[in-house]
Amino acid sequence: GAPMYGGAYSGEMAEQVRFAYEKYVKQILAKGLQYAKDHGLENVDVTMEESMSAEDALVRLAPDFDLIVMGTHGHKGATRLFLGSITEFVIRRVNTPVLAVRGTESESEADGREESLSEKRILLPFDGSLYSERALLAVTKFAKETGASIDLLYVHDKHSIADACPPNVPLHDVQAALVSSIETSVLAKGVALAKTVGQIDVKTRVEVTEQHPADFISHIVGNDYNMVVM
Repeated sequence: GAPMYGGAYSGEMAEQVRFAYEKYVKQILAKGLQYAKDHGLENVDVTMEESMSAEDALVRLAPDFDLIVMGTHGHKGATRLFLGSITEFVIRRVNTPVLAVRGTESESEADGREESLSEKRILLPFDGSLYSERALLAVTKFAKETGASIDLLYVHDKHSIADACPPNVPLHDVQAALVSSIETSVLAKGVALAKTVGQIDVKTRVEVTEQHPADFISHIVGNDYNMVVM
């Protein structure tokens, strides 16, 4: 989305600025198109959309697409969840699924990580909410087409279990009962929902941790998953 120029310039100067900017954008698009072709993608279209802001243009165009792919800062940890102003804006305002790709990973690092994976695996934190169900339905279609498996993950705070544990009842017993309940209710519901799309390999896991869920998820992803869907 190219911002409109003219507020700071007028007349011939404004046209010169617009021409120079359009030339710059076309060079970026041409570079992206060539990169896609070099990696075996032939059905790629490029376009320039003029708007007051990139965010507004993306939100306006979102309904025309099945998936939006955007880059992020790649910060880690519970205190560094900010994705980037444009990416976060779009995620919060569109119904189209958004794939946020960490921008700090080099191409060689990405290629090496992909080669280290023997199978396509997708991690989906799932709590049974409407939002997690929508994410699951969106990713199951992708998994079906690519042959990927899905791991449904429920992360529970260990401290909250300890706080709610009745007197004279072993914490281990309470935790085991909670995990069993989550498996048979929340995650079983997710598996059944995924199966409505087709024959997809869906696994479940419940993790009780003292870490913040964001930190825990970042820690377990490592080289085990190709994608995290939230």
